[in-house]
Amino acid sequence: MTTAPSTSPNAAERVLTPPLVVFLLAVAGVLGFALWQRLPPSPEQAVVQLHDGDLDGDERARAFAQVVAGALGSDEPGLRWAGLLAAIAIGDRPAHAALRSALLDPQGRWQLPPEPAREALALGDPMLGNLRDALLAEANGDVALAAERWRQVAAQSRLVANRFAAELATEAQVRLR
Repeated sequence: MTTAPSTSPNAAERVLTPPLVVFLLAVAGVLGFALWQRLPPSPEQAVVQLHDGDLDGDERARAFAQVVAGALGSDEPGLRWAGLLAAIAIGDRPAHAALRSALLDPQGRWQLPPEPAREALALGDPMLGNLRDALLAEANGDVALAAERWRQVAAQSRLVANRFAAELATEAQVRLR
């Protein structure tokens, strides 16, 4: 008597069934998406998130740091301005000094950000918005508006306990007298 060859699937075929493969791919997709969500945003994305007010607390501080780091390696004036203001927000004086010198030409004139990018430069913070306005007014020669905005920055910096912004406001008020 001869036995017929076995038609049962081998062990590898039994383990990797189509439903199991689909399930494993779905799990890998979910894990990949979760990992992607945990990666830091690009500096440009961080500017948008800060401007939109999507971040709080530690997330906000990390986004400011991300903007500063990206601005230090960028030649784009809008990102450099965002980095300049973010450096003030986190009190990063060396980054502020580096970005300020990168934005000033040899004659001391500011390299201005493009008009469409200026609104987002406030980074979702009213004090930074006034700081932006003060710097832009000074760059455009509007001493009266600059002085008014610097007074607002001085008052707001006391409310949010930002010593660096307060020092910049005091220096500007002396400079503009």
